[in-house]
Formats: sequence, structure tokens, C-alpha cells
Amino acid sequence: MRVDREELLHLLELVGVATARTPSFRQAGCFVFDQGQVMAFDGDVACRGPSPLADVRGAIPSTTLLDYLRKLTEETLEVTQQEGLLLVKGKRRRVKLTMEQEILLPLDAVEKPESWTTLPEEFGEAAAMVGECAGKDERVFDATCINFHPKWLEAYDGTHLLRYRLRIGTDSPFLVQKTAVKQVVTLGMTSWALTPRWAHFTSDSGFVLSCLRFTELEFYDLSPALELEGEKLQLPRGLVKAAELAQLSCEDKDDPLTIDLRPGEM
Repeated sequence: MRVDREELLHLLELVGVATARTPSFRQAGCFVFDQGQVMAFDGDVACRGPSPLADVRGAIPSTTLLDYLRKLTEETLEVTQQEGLLLVKGKRRRVKLTMEQEILLPLDAVEKPESWTTLPEEFGEAAAMVGECAGKDERVFDATCINFHPKWLEAYDGTHLLRYRLRIGTDSPFLVQKTAVKQVVTLGMTSWALTPRWAHFTSDSGFVLSCLRFTELEFYDLSPALELEGEKLQLPRGLVKAAELAQLSCEDKDDPLTIDLRPGEM
């Protein structure tokens, strides 16, 4: 079958967010093709989307396939499957990649939702903003998560906190790791559903991302820190631009930027 290389590569890069860098079980680092879908699952996140390789069935290491697709330059490729092999052919090059025909990825561990609810239009913006205040240190698990509360989304990394008031339709709070929520924003999800252990998000283009949710953990009580007193002030109009310019001079772009506001000066 003939496929557009860029289209296939883009699809796999999106689904690849759910492949494990250090696989802890069989095929956790693979793309799995089956029934017109391409899927990946690392134990915490599962992703699937419609595949142009409709006749292909089996599992192939994600890094291997992505590396070859990135190195090829042809606009269209001829892709066929033989026993134990995936053949990728361009005008000048032909690649044979080992492929497992038996699908062992434990996708049954991910519950399937029965119905979907439309997400608020501002969900993507809210999740992106809140995600900036979640931490990276996995030793402090709560700090790496976003708290989905019935009335808001919030995160706290020990230094920064942000609460975005938004009702998305959950009756009780739960945590989802920020790395998973980041992909929800990237994929432009429009609807979602909850099952006992998973939060599922889907897009108009047919992608489904399922994130393991943690309901037993109690998030920090941020309300006392958000009980503000005093007079509201208008921030300078040039604050965003000034901060962007100042950030360019920082050696470590991940370090927080400190802005000192004084009368008539920033």
C-alpha cells in the first residue's frame, strides 16, 4: 500500500507519546497495528489513532520505525508486510524491519468508556497553563500531577501554584500526571470520559488518549494560599515582552525568571 511519509511520521509521533523509553513489559516500547488502528501503551498512558497501514497487523519497536521514517526523504512510500517483516520501500531505498506478528501488548488493562462528554472550549488553555506549575521531580509525586477538581484544575510544584476555575463534569477530584495532560493539549482533544481507573480523551480526528488517574491520593489544600487581601494592581503592559527578552539571557532556560517590580521600574 502507498502512504504519505510525512503523514505517517506525524501520526506515529503523536501515538508515540505512549511508548515507554525503558519498557517494563513486552511491547511497551512498540507501535501495535491492528484493525486499521495504531496503538501504544506504557502502563500509565495509552494512545491510539486511525492508521493508513490498514492491512498491517503486529508490533514493531517505535524508535526503529521512527528513525527510518525520519531518514527517508521520499514523499510517498510503499509499505507491505511479510511474515515477521515490515517492508518500507522508496524510490531509491528499501528497508526491512523485524515485526512481531503476535500482539502481546496488554491493552485490555485500559477500560473502554461507554459514552463521551464534550470538554469546555477553554480546557486546552487551562490545562496548558496549570501544567506549567507542575513539577518534574518524581520523588514528590503529587507535585508532578494536575488535580482535576469538580470546580477547577490546579497544580503546585512547591514554588508555584495555579488554580484555574473550570467545571469539566467530574464529581470527585483525582490526579493525572502532567506529562499525560500535556499530550491531551497537543492532540487537541474535544471530549472526555471517566472509567474506574482511567481518564480518556478523544479528538475529532479519531485519536484516543487514556491516562491513569489516581483517586486515592489527596492533593495539597491550596485554598489558604489563594485567600488574597489587599488592593488589585494593574501589571505593566510590557511585562510579557520584557520577561521574554530577559529569559534569553538566562543560562538555564528551565530556571524560573525573577521579576522585581518597583515604583516606575521593572
